[in-house]
Amino acid sequence: MSKDLLVVTADLDAQEVMKAILERCEALEIHPISFDVVRHLGRDPGLFVGAADYSKLMKEKYHKLIIMLDYHGSGCSDGGGKCAATIQKQLDGVTWKSHSLAVIIEPELEEWLWHNEASIQKIFELSDAQLKEFVATFCKKHDCDVRSVTREKPKELLDFICEKVKNRGHLRHKEFGQLASSASLKGWQTSASFRQIVAILQEWFPSEV
Repeated sequence: MSKDLLVVTADLDAQEVMKAILERCEALEIHPISFDVVRHLGRDPGLFVGAADYSKLMKEKYHKLIIMLDYHGSGCSDGGGKCAATIQKQLDGVTWKSHSLAVIIEPELEEWLWHNEASIQKIFELSDAQLKEFVATFCKKHDCDVRSVTREKPKELLDFICEKVKNRGHLRHKEFGQLASSASLKGWQTSASFRQIVAILQEWFPSEV
C-alpha cells in the first residue's frame, strides 16, 4: 500500500528533524499522514544532481514527495531559489509534477533552529543572557554582526556553543530531533524555506474539519 509522503534529506540531522516535525500534525495544522523520511547517501551534492533518478523509483510507493538539502555544500552556486527550481524541473520530468516539492535551505538546516531560540536555550540549558553572551563572543571572534549571524552562520554559531557547553563540536543527530520536537513551529515559519514546506503540507494534507 502506498504511503502519503516521502521526504528525502541529505543528512542524518535533517532526517531526524523531519521525522520529528511530521509527527506534530496539530502544530503543522495537517491531518495525520503515513510517511517515510530517508537519507540520500550522496549527501547535498549527490541529492542535488540525483534527486530525479532516485525519486522516479519511488513513484509507486508514495503519493507526495519532498526533496530537501542545504545550499552550502550542494555544489550549486545560482542561489537557493534557482537551484530548487532546477531540481523541481527534473522532478516534474519524471512524473512528480504537482506532487512534489524541492526545497533548498539557505545556508543550511541550522538556520531553522535559530527561529526559536528558546528551544536552543533548553537543549544547552542556557539562560537568555548566557545565550546572548555566547553569540556576542562568537561575533567578536569572527567579526560578524549579532543581528544577522543566526541567518548567515547558523551552523558555525551552533557548533561554537556546543563546543563550549557540551565539549563537542556538533549536536548529535537525536538532539536535532529533540529540538524539532520541542520548538515552536510557528516561530520556525519565519524561515522562508520552512514556511514553504509547511505551506505545501497544509495544501496536500489539510486538517480534518
